[in-house]
Amino acid sequence: MAFLFKNEEVYNSVAKKKRKASGGFRKTYYAAQPLLGQKNQVMMEVIFGYLTGSQVSSQGLFIATKENLHLVTDKAGGHKIISWNYDEINSISVLKQAFTGFTLEFKTVNGDYLIKSVMEGDHEKFINYVRKSIIAASKKTATENISKRKADEKSINSDFDFVASEIRKYATLKDEGLITEEEFTAKKKKLLNI
Repeated sequence: MAFLFKNEEVYNSVAKKKRKASGGFRKTYYAAQPLLGQKNQVMMEVIFGYLTGSQVSSQGLFIATKENLHLVTDKAGGHKIISWNYDEINSISVLKQAFTGFTLEFKTVNGDYLIKSVMEGDHEKFINYVRKSIIAASKKTATENISKRKADEKSINSDFDFVASEIRKYATLKDEGLITEEEFTAKKKKLLNI
């Protein structure tokens, strides 16, 4: 079910009840709607926190859609969106809880991050949704890899069948005396890429 932001209230993970959303949450939420609308994506689960990593440090709204995980940040001069495909995400989990909110550990193929001070949004629902999406993406990738491997094997078998057929054809021509042994050997080497 899509994330609902009714009466500008959001679940507070620390207080374990709905409260009026902070100004930062509201501002970023309303800015995120048209950004995701351009991508035809719907917010499924949302948390508000502070992302830190080796190359990034930014506060924003983490939005899980069916297609991607996004971070929408409130920057001077406009909002910025960073997106991850679920197959790029290795894991997400709660690292610790403090009075300032939860800290989540977020690992991707391109680096590890912390999402700190998560109070707004149901962090448990968010994590569960992202985990399910990671599993679904992994299964899809595995299925695509199997299909690709089967197609490659079929192509190899098809290529082998073609080469074998051509060699047989030239062997018949040689046996009938229509081409010489040298011509047959040259065609065979060409077909076998020798």
